[in-house]
Amino acid sequence: MSEVRLDRAVATTNWCELFPNATERWAREEESEHVVADVWIDDRGESTCQLVMEKIKATRVSLLQWSRQKFDGNRRRVRELRAEIAGLHDHIQNTHTVHMRRLACTELDRLLEQEEVFWKQRSRVLWLEDGDRNTAYFHRRASQIRKANQLKGLRDEGGVLRQE
Repeated sequence: MSEVRLDRAVATTNWCELFPNATERWAREEESEHVVADVWIDDRGESTCQLVMEKIKATRVSLLQWSRQKFDGNRRRVRELRAEIAGLHDHIQNTHTVHMRRLACTELDRLLEQEEVFWKQRSRVLWLEDGDRNTAYFHRRASQIRKANQLKGLRDEGGVLRQE
């Protein structure tokens, strides 16, 4: 079986407008593959459009249920972990507290990375929406990016800035 990311082909600008809340939030979670596979493994031998639509709908429902179970308490858990880490920092340091703090930090890093991926994708969706609806915004943003990427000059071997 070949595993490739389809978002570059599937998630076009038009697709992002139709599904503005779509994110890659689940792709890093191993269990998400099983949630999708469980819906599609039920093969009735048919391949009608109706069956495909039913499976897509069932996949959506399954992923939403799984997502609620997996991610709904993330903000609360981040607060708890920060408090736990602060509390462990105040305790006398021994191998147990150091180990507990390391575990809490690892889990906190994982949760914060999930949140960062979510907000990065969300900002991209908003940028695509605003860019498509507002040409002036799109051109202004593209100009800002071009200006930021512009080279002012190069340094030679002696460290002198050369502008030619």
